Amino acid sequence: MRRLLCGMILLSLAIAASAPVALGAGTGTGGGVPIRVSPAKGGVHTNFVLRFSIPAATGTTGSRSVSDYVTVSGHGHAGCVGQAELPMRSAPAHTAFKLTLNPSHLNGHWCTGRFNGMLMQRQTTICPPGPVQQAIVCPLYVLAPRVLARFQFTVTQPKKTHRAR
Repeated sequence: MRRLLCGMILLSLAIAASAPVALGAGTGTGGGVPIRVSPAKGGVHTNFVLRFSIPAATGTTGSRSVSDYVTVSGHGHAGCVGQAELPMRSAPAHTAFKLTLNPSHLNGHWCTGRFNGMLMQRQTTICPPGPVQQAIVCPLYVLAPRVLARFQFTVTQPKKTHRAR
């Protein structure tokens, strides 16, 4: 019985370990959450502000955890911010968020170019703690991250000023 239980736990762990890779490769669904970005175009030090409401509650309920996060990616290179992932706090459904993308909080300034961003949702199970011998097999899973919204903004190169001599 102990060997069977250990085997089932190892199988659950193997499935859980492979799920993010296998399922995360998909693009997900658009979701249709309205999201506003302001400004749509800015410079390397611009704070871009996102405004949106989350459609579903986030947080931990029983053995289920739901979390939202924002990702942005652009053409990155050394010395500037080309991508970021920002976790969000747990909140009830339909909570309005105002999230500021501040490059100085991301350890630098924006790289120039177009940035694509997504509001994402991740769902996982939480297994109760306990010794392996006493554990009931917990079905570990990580659902493919779901795209709730897409947005974009553009970062332009600062204009060079010519000084008169």
